Amino acid sequence: MLAACTALEAMTRAPLRFLRSPWPLRSLAYLLPSALLAVAGVGLAFTVYAYGPVAAGALGVAASLLGGLGLARFERWRLRLVDLEPARDPHRPPGGPGCAPGCAPASGSRPPGARSASPRSRWPRSG
Repeated sequence: MLAACTALEAMTRAPLRFLRSPWPLRSLAYLLPSALLAVAGVGLAFTVYAYGPVAAGALGVAASLLGGLGLARFERWRLRLVDLEPARDPHRPPGGPGCAPGCAPASGSRPPGARSASPRSRWPRSG
């Protein structure tokens, strides 16, 4: 018999064989990080209660800025445990080092410091 590709398929084929398959452990591995994120949410709620909404807001912003990309990558990995197709990474690699490749101006725009072609838009030069 072929191996089941999803947990639902494994359960519908033979429920008792499902319990001996890797699917219960994979499902548990998928669900446990959600509980850990819930604990972090309770910690944030405690911060609101103990220190006020400003401190909790600063903590929430710092956590989302520092952990957002890592958490998204972890969630895509976690989804591969139970899904047939892996979630695609929406981030493209940078074109080169530094900020300049990602901050390229739109085509047809003037370079920084360039003047307008219209004589009316120029300020008169002083002395």
